[in-house]
Amino acid sequence: MHRARRNPAAAHPPVTRRAFLRLMAAGAGAGLAAARRTDAAAGWSLAEAARPYRGTTIKAASVTHWANNAVQPLIPEFERETGIKVDFEYLERTALNAKLDVELGAKTGAYDIVHIDVSKVVRYQRAGWVVPLDAFLQTPGLTDPKAPVADFIPPYLKTVTVDGKVYGLPFSGESTAFFYRADLYEKKGVKPPRTMEELDAVNKIIHSGDVPAFAMRAVKGEGLNVFTWTTWLRSYGGQFFDAQARPILDSPQAVKATEEYARLLQTYGPKGVASYRHFEILADFQQEKLASWIDATSLAARINDPKTSRVTERWAMAPVPRGPAGQFPGIYAHAHGIAADSKKKEAAWLFVQWCTSPDVQLRRAAKEGGAGDVTRVSVFEAPEFKKWWSKGNYAEVTLASAKIALPDYRPTFMPEWLEVGDRLGTAIQQVITKERDAKSALAAANTDIARILKK
Repeated sequence: MHRARRNPAAAHPPVTRRAFLRLMAAGAGAGLAAARRTDAAAGWSLAEAARPYRGTTIKAASVTHWANNAVQPLIPEFERETGIKVDFEYLERTALNAKLDVELGAKTGAYDIVHIDVSKVVRYQRAGWVVPLDAFLQTPGLTDPKAPVADFIPPYLKTVTVDGKVYGLPFSGESTAFFYRADLYEKKGVKPPRTMEELDAVNKIIHSGDVPAFAMRAVKGEGLNVFTWTTWLRSYGGQFFDAQARPILDSPQAVKATEEYARLLQTYGPKGVASYRHFEILADFQQEKLASWIDATSLAARINDPKTSRVTERWAMAPVPRGPAGQFPGIYAHAHGIAADSKKKEAAWLFVQWCTSPDVQLRRAAKEGGAGDVTRVSVFEAPEFKKWWSKGNYAEVTLASAKIALPDYRPTFMPEWLEVGDRLGTAIQQVITKERDAKSALAAANTDIARILKK
C-alpha cells in the first residue's frame, strides 16, 4: 500500500524510522487505486484533452538538469499536438529556489508549473504554494489512462507526497550505489563489497599511490556530505531524532558512523579529499584516478560519456554495502508541480503528465547521450531502455536500490531541514579534516540543531 509522508506539525512529531512509517501508513491508497483503474476513455488522446486549452501559454520554472535538457527538444511536439505553448525557464538550483520563494510567496502568478523536490515539498504545501494533483489524476477526460501513477517507482513518488496527497510527478530520480573500476577489481581478483567490513578489506587490496581506492562527498552541506554520510548513519543503527523528535546525532551509533566515514576517506581517499564534492569525485573516476566511490546513480550517464570519460567500458555498479543495522541506499527525486496561483492549471497538468509519461521518458533515455534517470518501472523494463542502460549494471542496480530506499532517508520533510542539514554537514567535515573528533563535533552540532528546532 502506498504510504504518504506525514506533514510535521509545529510541535515536531516522532520521526524515528518506525514511528515515521507508522504515521505514513494512512492515506494515499485510495488515490492510487483510483489512478490504477481502467478508464472508459480507451481512445483518450492528448490532442482531444487539450482542445479547450488551445492557444494557451503556460510558464514553467525548473532546475537546470540533464533530464530537462533531454526533454527540451521534444517540447515542440507537445506544442503542435495540443496547441499549448510552453515558456520554460531553467535556473541553477540556488537561484531557482530563491526566485520561486519570491514569486510564489507574493502570489504573482508568474509560473504555472514549478520545480518541486524532497527539500521543498512540505514547505510549499504548508504555505499553500502548490496544489495536490490527486483531483487531476482522477479526472478521466484530462488524464491519460495509459500513464498510471502506480507506474512510478514508489519511493520517488513518496518523496513528493504529503498527508496522502501527491504534489508533483517525478521527472528525474536517483538512488545511491557503489561505482567501481571493473577492470581493476578483476585484475586484483576482488568483487564489489557487500558489507562495510568487506568494503574496508577490498580497499586495502585496491589502494595504491597512483589510484586511490575510495571516495565520497566530504564538503559540508545537507545535499553534499550529509547525502552520502546518511548511509553510514543508518547502517550503523543511528537516527536523526528520537521518538519525541529530539535530535540524537551525538548517539554512540552516530559517532561510530562518522568515525568510519571519515576514516575511509582519510585512509583510502585521494589527496585533498576533504574538499571533494561529487563533481571532483566524478572527474577523478572518469580520468582513471579513482577506483571506487558511492554516489547518486544518475551520475552514470556522465561516466558513459566518451567526450569526458576514459573508463566508459571499464566500470560497473553494485548496491551500497550493508552495515550492522542493514542496507540503506539514498534517494532523491525532482518533480513538476502546479502553482496554486496559476490560472491555467488544466493546461499545466497536461504538460506535467506528458513530460513524465512512459513514452517521453523512454524517448529521452533510449538514445546515445540520453538521460537514464527515469522514474517509471515500465521504462526500466523496456527493451529499448535496457539496450542503452544495461552497461555497468545501471538499470538493474538503480531500480533495485530505488525500490528499497527509505523516503525519509534524510528528514527532508522538515521545513527546517536545510538549516539542520547544513549544520550537521559542518560537523562531518570537521571530523574528516581532523579539526575535531567525532564525539565533540556531533555533540556541538546536536546542541545547535536542538536550538534550531526550538526556535
